[in-house]
Amino acid sequence: MKYKECPECGEPHLADEWQRGRKLRQRCHECGWVGEPRTPEKQRVSKVKTICASQFSGYCYEVFDQYGHAITSSRSYGRRDEALKAMFDDIERDERMPNVAPCRAVLWPATVKVRGQLFSRRKKK
Repeated sequence: MKYKECPECGEPHLADEWQRGRKLRQRCHECGWVGEPRTPEKQRVSKVKTICASQFSGYCYEVFDQYGHAITSSRSYGRRDEALKAMFDDIERDERMPNVAPCRAVLWPATVKVRGQLFSRRKKK
């Protein structure tokens, strides 16, 4: 049986822990209560996942010169408007250098959704 709150102290946030035989058990970190192992609830396997688009979380950009070579790689920004402001400032600064203009920039999103392909073992004939 899965509880919505701890039966001893009423804490609403219970942790699930894996046990032998692929069973789950609930635990309360407030009072130490431990439930009985149970068969896990079935859940759908999702083929879509949200991942960070860059090495660090947040928006980032790259500025390129007239030949398409990168001049500037930005830090990560928590908000899109912050990244855009910094990006246009960098374009303006970089275009003052000789033989660079016109510059172009790519703003990378904080996250992207990707779709995987689902596999399972083939049945033998």
